[in-house]
Amino acid sequence: MNKKTEKLIRRYTGKKTISPMDSLHGDLGIDSLGMVQLMLDIEDEFEITLGESDLNPNNLIRVSDVCALVERYTAES
Repeated sequence: MNKKTEKLIRRYTGKKTISPMDSLHGDLGIDSLGMVQLMLDIEDEFEITLGESDLNPNNLIRVSDVCALVERYTAES
């Protein structure tokens, strides 16, 4: 798991440790507004622009889903 991504997610949860298998909503309590803010912070932190189709909340269930998304965009740049 990318340390920057982990740090950003932890900022929204208040938890000191998170697991790639943690559910963003169920385990970490990130609501829909928090997800939007998280995605904006990811774009800023990694200097990427996420495609609208990648912002579907049904595809971003676990921490590992967010990490995979970031990895895909940063590998392309």
